[in-house]
Amino acid sequence: MDVTLVADSQDNRKGHYGEDNNIYLNDTNLNNTKDLATTLGHETSHAIDNQDPSINTNPQNNTK
Repeated sequence: MDVTLVADSQDNRKGHYGEDNNIYLNDTNLNNTKDLATTLGHETSHAIDNQDPSINTNPQNNTK
C-alpha cells in the first residue's frame, strides 16, 4: 500500500482509499495537521478492513 499526496480542487474529499489498495490524501482540502492525521487514520482503517474479507464495509450488501 502506498500513500500519495495529491492536490485536486475538483474533489471535495480530504482523502480516500482507492480500488488499487492505496491511500490518497488531497492536500487542497487538508487545512492543518489534525486534518492530515485524522484523514490518514480514517483511510488506514479502510485498508485494514480490506484485508479481512469477512468484514462487510458495504451496507447495501448486508444479508439477514
